[in-house]
Amino acid sequence: MLRDLATWTAFPAEAAETLDAGLAREKAGRGYAELTAERDSLLVSFVRARRSLRP
Repeated sequence: MLRDLATWTAFPAEAAETLDAGLAREKAGRGYAELTAERDSLLVSFVRARRSLRP
């Protein structure tokens, strides 16, 4: 259902439920502090990896 998101002209009723379920799976019961810590850790890893690839 979400793969054709670019062609939507209206927001399908079931889309909100699908998005909410996906968000709940991604959160996996973690709170804001845990999610932001994971995000920050991933960003630091990305920046370090990018720096190591520079000539």
